[in-house]
Amino acid sequence: MRQSGHSWTRDAWIFGSSALCLAGLSLSLAAQDVDLSANVRAGGIDSRQSEEPGSRIRRGRAVALMTAPMDLVTAVVTDYASYLQFMPHFVASRILAKRGSQALMYAEVSALNGLATLWVEMQLRVSDASASTRVVRAKMLKGNLKTFEAEWQVTAFDATHTLVAFELCADPDFRLPLANGLISDYNEKEARSSIMGLRRQLSGRVSSPAALK
Repeated sequence: MRQSGHSWTRDAWIFGSSALCLAGLSLSLAAQDVDLSANVRAGGIDSRQSEEPGSRIRRGRAVALMTAPMDLVTAVVTDYASYLQFMPHFVASRILAKRGSQALMYAEVSALNGLATLWVEMQLRVSDASASTRVVRAKMLKGNLKTFEAEWQVTAFDATHTLVAFELCADPDFRLPLANGLISDYNEKEARSSIMGLRRQLSGRVSSPAALK
């Protein structure tokens, strides 16, 4: 396992400049105001790619309804110590520091069918819990990627369903160049896998997703 090995002051990273927050990511509208596809209403997952300003690759996004109340979904996506249990291809993770709505996390992810390991130290920050959409943002502080940003968006749909979106923009720093389209497709695929992982993590606490009429 790759260790950071630096004796920097963790609070300086976690509680420092607001510039560590991701730029250009806006909060979603209330879930009831969103025109959900028939696929999402039936328990499926919608996904797409979008341009990432200043990057050669595209951001992946996946959206689905969870059969769980908003508070429960929020509790799971902010339980960073449990990411090893449900996030795709995680092989190691640990919380380095945490205070209030912010945390510092180290993670390793298997890539290229196990031929490579990506590692990242990231800052995680939770938006105002009173907002209509609760957002958990992750940004790389160091690691063997060119870029890593991720975001959960959690919005109450009704008393028993929550609309969840996950966005990922990861650009591995591999020695062998990969086509931009392949990396962009990977981001979309991993966004879908993260939504599926969250659904499995929730399934032990609530019933399986069902179609909404």
